[in-house]
Amino acid sequence: MKKIPVKYIVFSGLATIIGGFFHACTESQSFTPDWVDSKPDISLRTDFRQGISDNGLLTRLYVFSSESGNNYRLSDSLPQVISSSTRLKISLADLNKKNYRFLFIATPEQTPEIHVRHSGNSPFAFGTEWEKVAIEMANDSLSVDNYYGIKDLTGNEILQTGTIHGELTRLVGQMLFCFYKVGPGGVSDPVPVNDKTVASVMDRISSIDITYEGVPRLITFDSGNHPVVLPGSEITLNHTIHFSLPPEGQKVPLPQTNVPVEVADSIPGGAILKGTCLLPTRQEVRVSMFFHYYDTTPICNHTETAHIHGTECFTTGLLSLRLPQNSESPGLDILPDHFTVNNAGLPCNRIIDIDHTSDIDVNTVWN
Repeated sequence: MKKIPVKYIVFSGLATIIGGFFHACTESQSFTPDWVDSKPDISLRTDFRQGISDNGLLTRLYVFSSESGNNYRLSDSLPQVISSSTRLKISLADLNKKNYRFLFIATPEQTPEIHVRHSGNSPFAFGTEWEKVAIEMANDSLSVDNYYGIKDLTGNEILQTGTIHGELTRLVGQMLFCFYKVGPGGVSDPVPVNDKTVASVMDRISSIDITYEGVPRLITFDSGNHPVVLPGSEITLNHTIHFSLPPEGQKVPLPQTNVPVEVADSIPGGAILKGTCLLPTRQEVRVSMFFHYYDTTPICNHTETAHIHGTECFTTGLLSLRLPQNSESPGLDILPDHFTVNNAGLPCNRIIDIDHTSDIDVNTVWN
């Protein structure tokens, strides 16, 4: 299993995509703002480590405070943060005696995909302990545009700068499934499909059903403020990919509109299936893929040369692949801001050409 940091959701063969980290410039000297009342305005500034803008994103802020530096509890929140425009008010008395933890969450503004809640059945209200904070999927499909950031500051540090700077990073990871024809060296030896009658390894496949088991619906944070699965929150997700086939039901040219399968630019005939984005988890996710295809032998009994075989002229078949194949093996890792890349090496031109009396396992290796 190979995990590659994400910077941009762009695919180019087997290229490594490394996530960049945005380092914000800081002033060489701090300053003490000229507070005008007992609840000074504190400037909020947000940046995304992936270097993206916040256009189209809704950023929310949750403020937790503590007099001891431990036992943080929710004391304030803002439903929307606009960088360098939104102001937060905290009383001067509190700033002089408290420590603060700031949780920033960003998600698509039009259709929010994650939200913050209590990890149990209690309302998420002022006074909620930090240890009871959870982030939940709002629906069964996540995009890459979900981010979080946690910032710890003392009240005195806030007073010195007058600014709270939130650095957000991508919360989700994404699965990729790469299918290539391979040479004698297996997945480390991908080769082009040099057959003009074959458009891609996906030829004759009409759809792919994908089942993800052990998917976290709720995550919380460990003692280091890293996202971890809330035990017992795992669910199963089912997604289906439909291909557009020509009338004869044979070639599957790539890419196709609204189909999350890309061409492998450096390996003609290969295909890269973009799986769903998931909240982070360790060794829990299991994937089953079911390939629905049209067989190659016509059953229509038309022998005239003018007849063009359509999909109705072929029986349908089913191939299955499970990852990991051994049910005793640990599941897959999903890491924030990483791809989990899975490579399948095919000894033939098309997936359907594999001996499919059982799972796809002929010269197939998953990393």
